[in-house]
Amino acid sequence: MTSRTQRLKQLLDLQERLKAVHETRRAGHLAAAAASAREIDEIMARRSDEGSLADLFPDVYSRFVDRAVDRKRNEEEAAAREAREVAIQTVRANATTREWRLAKSMDDRREEERDALEIVERKLRQP
Repeated sequence: MTSRTQRLKQLLDLQERLKAVHETRRAGHLAAAAASAREIDEIMARRSDEGSLADLFPDVYSRFVDRAVDRKRNEEEAAAREAREVAIQTVRANATTREWRLAKSMDDRREEERDALEIVERKLRQP
């Protein structure tokens, strides 16, 4: 059976990996939101160009902009959800780190006491 210290260390490693997954997903959502923002800017710039078809099909351009705005909003919301998950994982990892350090300290203290006891027993055995 593994010791509490080892289990806590494994849990901490798992939490750190999970946190990294959420950070990566958040970055992906932010990148997608930025891409949607650029798309909105491009559509609006093309709309004002001379010879643009925006005058003939204003509803098409409006739909493109609306879709890009919706994508941007959805990606920003997803990024915010991932940011909350990162915060939750950070708190959990910090608590696990404290518990791991405490367990490690207790293990070290027990080992030192055992070593001290062995030294005393050896001295008592010597004639």
